[in-house]
Amino acid sequence: MSDTSTSNSDVEDDIDDVLPISSHVNIIHGLKTVSCLTLDSNGMRMITGGHDETMKMFDFTSMDKNFQAFRTIKPCPGRLLRTIEYSANNDMILIVPGDCQAIVLNREGTRLEVFDVN
Repeated sequence: MSDTSTSNSDVEDDIDDVLPISSHVNIIHGLKTVSCLTLDSNGMRMITGGHDETMKMFDFTSMDKNFQAFRTIKPCPGRLLRTIEYSANNDMILIVPGDCQAIVLNREGTRLEVFDVN
């Protein structure tokens, strides 16, 4: 009597050959350290900020195969970016550089307000 049944490991191997079980991409911010990163609550957009003083905005829904940012800005020239956060409803972005200011941008990166906390 021969065993013609397939084992579970054989089936899993076949599935691994057909389905992409895991994937990843490299999203490049720049040459200097990324010091802050945030995702909007829908997971559609990501913002990175770094020691190069730039903030890069990525939109996963319109991103092409080059994985480039749709907008790069310097919201606080001459200052490192420490924190970037989306608001609860994703319509504003809070930036805290390495000094005593907080900057609020709209979703597209236009400056709305600057708060001096001194």
